[in-house]
Amino acid sequence: MKVKQAREVARQWAMEAASSIPGFYGAYTAGSINWLRDDADLAPTSDFDIMVVVADPNRAGKRGKFVYRDILLEVSYLSNDQLCSSDVVLRDYHLAPSLRTTSIILDPSGRLTALLEIVRRDYTK
Repeated sequence: MKVKQAREVARQWAMEAASSIPGFYGAYTAGSINWLRDDADLAPTSDFDIMVVVADPNRAGKRGKFVYRDILLEVSYLSNDQLCSSDVVLRDYHLAPSLRTTSIILDPSGRLTALLEIVRRDYTK
């Protein structure tokens, strides 16, 4: 499967499953998928990392792997408090590099997209 197709499968999962979580904020890609071109092949043994942003800090940190439409998804949850501002993100050595290269999967409010633009702009500073 091509990376572009895998991204669409991940978006479908987010729309069907993640968006129904109470306090759902958005979802974005994480990990090695961020460095692959859309026309690259996604190895059958590779997983597709997704960060789901939610309001409930008790859900943050949980993760799970499962197959969805022939792709191994690894879904992790992050509290939206950790993404409350670009300053908070840019000070976090785990979040900043990931958000600099990520793709937004689902962003109903548009806030993740706006945050991503600022992080990309200010990351090298």
